[in-house]
Amino acid sequence: MEKFLQKLAFEIAQKQTEGLRRTCIVFPNRRASLYFRHHFARCFDKPVWLPELFSLEDFVMKHSGLASADQLWMLIKLYKIQQELPGVTKQSFREFYSWGNMLLSDFDELQQNRKNGEYVFLSLDEIKALKNRNLGQGELTEFEKNYLLFFRSIAPCYTKFNQYLIKSHKAYFGLAFDHLLSNIKVEQFEDYNRVIFAGFNALTGAEKE
Repeated sequence: MEKFLQKLAFEIAQKQTEGLRRTCIVFPNRRASLYFRHHFARCFDKPVWLPELFSLEDFVMKHSGLASADQLWMLIKLYKIQQELPGVTKQSFREFYSWGNMLLSDFDELQQNRKNGEYVFLSLDEIKALKNRNLGQGELTEFEKNYLLFFRSIAPCYTKFNQYLIKSHKAYFGLAFDHLLSNIKVEQFEDYNRVIFAGFNALTGAEKE
């Protein structure tokens, strides 16, 4: 990766010297941008304008118009929304904590791949229900009923949670990415003559778009 960044710095220094002030380079992470900065500086023996450098997450958050939401703050809000849904078994925040972290991770992955999260979770609910029908074996146990109720709560929880975040002008990365792509305008990038995406592979759906 560092050798690639060294070549990239040299090529941009050779070809973009007149327009560096309005050039933006987006990397997969902040570490790559730091290494690029180091290699780029070595291409010159006098002061020059440095291109504006971003990690992908910082680039998306800036242009989405949303602030990055704190993980614990999101967990608390997600817990409150889930507990307010009708029929859901009440549980402590301690019990919800590990589930909540997994849900936030799933929400983020779905958004980064531009999938319909509500549809996915509704389908998951139906699959879980079929697996737990207990045909010919009597009534479901209390644990099985609570298990199904939890999965049934995920789809409405997902929708309400994302709506609340957008209304609060906050987001996790995947939601900010989805919001940016759904509302993208040329004017959002008028500060740049060129935006270069460098060092990406195995692109997510959002990155491809």
